[in-house]
Amino acid sequence: MKSDKTTSLVRINVAIGLISAAIIAFQLILMQILSYVQWYHFAYMIISIALLGFGAAGTFLTIFQQKLEKNYYTLFPFLLIVTAILIPVVVGIANSEAVRFDSLLIFQDSRHIGKLILTYFIFFLPFLTGALAIGMSFSKFADQIGKIYFSNLIGSGIGGIIAIFFMQWIIPEQQSFAVAILAFVGGIVSLPKNKKKLIRIIVPLSTLILIILFFYPPRLTPSEYKDISKTMLLPDAKVEYRKSTPHGFVEIVSSPVLRYAPGVSLAYRDSFPVRKVVFNNGNWMGCLLPQPLEANETNILDYTPQALPYHIDNIKNALIINAGTGENVLLALSHQVARITAKRNQSGNLQHTPSIIRRFLSGSALSNHASNFAYARHKQIRFDRTSHCRFIFRQFGVERSRTPIRINHRGSARNVEQAFGERNDLVELLDGLSGQKCLPSFSYH
Repeated sequence: MKSDKTTSLVRINVAIGLISAAIIAFQLILMQILSYVQWYHFAYMIISIALLGFGAAGTFLTIFQQKLEKNYYTLFPFLLIVTAILIPVVVGIANSEAVRFDSLLIFQDSRHIGKLILTYFIFFLPFLTGALAIGMSFSKFADQIGKIYFSNLIGSGIGGIIAIFFMQWIIPEQQSFAVAILAFVGGIVSLPKNKKKLIRIIVPLSTLILIILFFYPPRLTPSEYKDISKTMLLPDAKVEYRKSTPHGFVEIVSSPVLRYAPGVSLAYRDSFPVRKVVFNNGNWMGCLLPQPLEANETNILDYTPQALPYHIDNIKNALIINAGTGENVLLALSHQVARITAKRNQSGNLQHTPSIIRRFLSGSALSNHASNFAYARHKQIRFDRTSHCRFIFRQFGVERSRTPIRINHRGSARNVEQAFGERNDLVELLDGLSGQKCLPSFSYH
């Protein structure tokens, strides 16, 4: 009898670790899902829902403590299996057309306030059942609280690591199912051996439900106002590439009418290439060139403002802020820049774009740049934040302002003529705010 109790406690510790891992992983997965469906990860909301679930479970345990402890060995595995089923179910319900809210419409359509409250309650359910199982164990094995609490903490820590693994290798629609498997295994492990009738009923039924949930995962539909939703309305638009990462869900969309070319000079006479668009969590991340760029090859990027430095001088070192999909990195490589420093908004996004980007990036001397402000170099021209100036190009047929750059207010306009006098493209520098001429200085070393 003593051996049976010891074995039972070991299995309960394992089950506690698994349900703790599932609860933490589910919180992180929910944040990832909401980042894709909505405009924000709603981390504070998910954490508050989890805390509410634990608080409600504690209140319920306080009121019905004796009854719960009396039926512990039956209720504990049952609650874990119920939690496993609820995890993918609540994700599917919350993303159904009838329940899904849009954070942009909360202050415009009162119905979305009700949907938000309903979503809050739906997500609350698996945290309630999971927390109740953990709380029952704390109360039942108060004399062994050290071991139980150790299992709880270890499981929670492992759950965070497992969640990152799920985000890396499993698409968002199946991530909740993967988390549910943790809770389900915990429930199976903790089933009492002397309850054979219970095992015959619960195990086949719960397994069947989970199999159905695996083949019919929840459909995650991003907000109709997100970039990817609008892009998918284009003729023959389709998703060609999908990759889940801890930094977001990367998708590449193509359409025969996607000819994205902002800021292209009117001097460009060739056809505009059809370009594929990269989205991260449904948000526009950038475009891909239809083919690699050869050294010194003339391409559409050479008719954009970002090509100006390469035509002014022979650039040996380049810093590219917000590298995005690597478009400007490819432009620099086509001009045979020896060393390129590319700063990315979210580390790791570029490596999940197709091999056409990875191949070019891996062949150059790239390094991450951690600086929180931008500077650029032309003969070590130094830029800082003191003013916003804009280039005006006469070659565009009309004067069109370009992206602001930041320049020091030292020196005189003669330095500008000395630096840019070889080309007629640059007419003047105008202050981006007042419209008056800037007096930048250039430090040559």
